[in-house]
Amino acid sequence: MVYFKFLNEFFNILEKVILNNNGIIYDTYVCDRILASHYTKIYYNKNLPLNRFYDINYDNSTIHRFIKSNIIKFSFKDSLDHINFYSFISNNTKIINNLNIKLEITISSDEPPFKNNNYICYGLLLTNDYENDNEFKYYYSNNTGTPYDNNSLNITSKIITDVINKRTQYIRGFYSNYEIFTDIYKMINNGWIITNLPYIININVNGNDNVNVNVNDNGNDNENDNENDNRNGNDNDNDNNDSCPICLEKFKTTNKEIITLYENIHRYNSNNYRIHHKCLFKYLNMQKNKTYFKCPYRYKIDFNICKYLITYQ
Repeated sequence: MVYFKFLNEFFNILEKVILNNNGIIYDTYVCDRILASHYTKIYYNKNLPLNRFYDINYDNSTIHRFIKSNIIKFSFKDSLDHINFYSFISNNTKIINNLNIKLEITISSDEPPFKNNNYICYGLLLTNDYENDNEFKYYYSNNTGTPYDNNSLNITSKIITDVINKRTQYIRGFYSNYEIFTDIYKMINNGWIITNLPYIININVNGNDNVNVNVNDNGNDNENDNENDNRNGNDNDNDNNDSCPICLEKFKTTNKEIITLYENIHRYNSNNYRIHHKCLFKYLNMQKNKTYFKCPYRYKIDFNICKYLITYQ
């Protein structure tokens, strides 16, 4: 609890110094900051005790009210701004080391994230807004390498809203299928909802649209699966597809999360069937060296198509 308190207090100072020197903050810190600001207001409105604010075990509904990651990425377009900023780093080296803060600093005339963000949400930037008499502003980068680079004004507010709801989309396609799969499920395990997967999630089980799975899962079930998965779902049973083709369990007997798989990625007039999300994850996770995955019915599952399923306007 004390660590998070000191970490967030120092981040507040560090952020102001970066912005005062015309730096641009990007990547996960920006999303964490948006979430922290949103849930801090909720925490205060609930009149919860201030001395429990940084207690990670207190009030899980507002758990994102403070930043927990020790990584912050930022860039400077002018080397003089970096030189001015670096004096602050030199004067606070001991604090930075004690808090184990990881600074990733770039000096470049290009705008971050330098066409290197895997998710739409990581294209959001935080910078000063002195020209409008504001301390800071969020805006969407013009350097993500996506069609949205020239549409920043129209989608910034939508992306901020999605960050608050921990929803985003995967936008890259130059990694291997298994690398994308692994990266996406790390995001899912961190509570994010990825809305452009190559299949559709049908049942809400864990308070969001994704099932909690372990990217290191070896594919073996454990005794607690039923207990962990049987909660808060809806019956999606039908006569033609009433059980999971992997575990053979009938969908109506539990509330495990179910997805629909389509033979045609465009989904229109396509053969399809249902399967437990967790069962499919384990099945795919055993195909590490495959160019693309195949489901039990031999449908092709390629996470490289996620970039073609982006729905932002």
